[in-house]
Amino acid sequence: MAALEGTRPILVEIQSLVNTNQNSMVRRIANGIDINRLHMILAVLEKRLTYKFGNSDIFVSVAGGIRVTEPAADLGLALSIVSNQNNRPLPDGLVVIGELGLTGEVRRVGQLERRLQEAARHGLTRALIPAGTKAGRPSGLEIVEVRTLAEAASAAFSTPMRSGAFITGTEVSVS
Repeated sequence: MAALEGTRPILVEIQSLVNTNQNSMVRRIANGIDINRLHMILAVLEKRLTYKFGNSDIFVSVAGGIRVTEPAADLGLALSIVSNQNNRPLPDGLVVIGELGLTGEVRRVGQLERRLQEAARHGLTRALIPAGTKAGRPSGLEIVEVRTLAEAASAAFSTPMRSGAFITGTEVSVS
């Protein structure tokens, strides 16, 4: 996702691990993301995409030790968790930007054009952004506008996978 550090956009990777736990106590660990934000995203995922995390430990980390405090990371965090829950990596070259509302809508974020320019400058090829945004479209970056979390999940996983993963039937295998 493309975060802002002051006014400068920086690209960060949000990692997650969802692990089924047979114990009665589950853990929620967040490094670089506010734990309350993680809880809210999990509730939205459960309500809007019907996932069940009641028996799962969930670990989230922002790679590189960066702390992300802005809501523009919501959609990236949610799709990272969906990716892990489904054992299906997000496609290479994808940047995800958007705030999530409690009803699952994807909301606009500030300075989107600068974020997209930074993503294009680093060679990313596809961006999921909130619908209705009037930001410029950098060349070489395919823009996909989404209105809801469900649309974003569908759009994120609609492209063929790379990075050593291939699809066999309906299952995902990693070589």
